[in-house]
Formats: sequence, C-alpha cells, structure tokens
Amino acid sequence: MNTEAMNALKQIRETTNALQQELNNLYYTDHDDDRKLLEAILNNLFDQEDLIINNTLQTIVNKLKKDNLKLQALIDKMNTETGEIAKVSTIVKKASDIIAALVKITTVAVSAGLL
Repeated sequence: MNTEAMNALKQIRETTNALQQELNNLYYTDHDDDRKLLEAILNNLFDQEDLIINNTLQTIVNKLKKDNLKLQALIDKMNTETGEIAKVSTIVKKASDIIAALVKITTVAVSAGLL
C-alpha cells in the first residue's frame, strides 16, 4: 500500500471516529435531518475506505500474479536442467503453488466483496 493510500485511510478513520462520537451527542436525537446528514457522510467515507482497500488489494493481487508467472517460467527452465538444480524445483514449485492459491483466493474474496 502506498503512502498516499495509507494517509487517506488514516484520515478517513480519524474522521469517521469523530463523526461516530458526534452522533452520540443528544442534539441529534431531536435533529433528525442533521443526524441523517452525518450518517450519509459516514456511509460515503466507509465506501471510499472500501474502494481504497479493494483497489490496493487488486494491485497487490495483480503484482503477485505477474511475479508468480515469472517464477513459474524459471521453474520450467529449472526442470529442463539436470543434476542438483532440478531437485530444487519441487521446493520452489511448492512456494509458487501456494502463491497462486493466495492470488486465487484473494481474487475470489475481492470479487465477492468479502475483502
């Protein structure tokens, strides 16, 4: 996650915390329109927070997928070799398979709105 995204998330969190505390003020019991406005702002900020997180996750997934494809190509090259290096390919392939599983699970979770 880049610095700008982290700063935005931090500011959103501070703002939503302040707004949630403000909603505890008894003033909003009798001022329904004001309460609804604050709630709408909160919902908007939560939506923006979700977008930042989901876009960041998608960027990470895309990079993992791309880098893992490079790793798989190196494993394929390793498999064509003989001797000790060929034995190591099964160890590296295991790591690559786990990364591929992480990419798949994360992609499905992001698509389903779980992350």
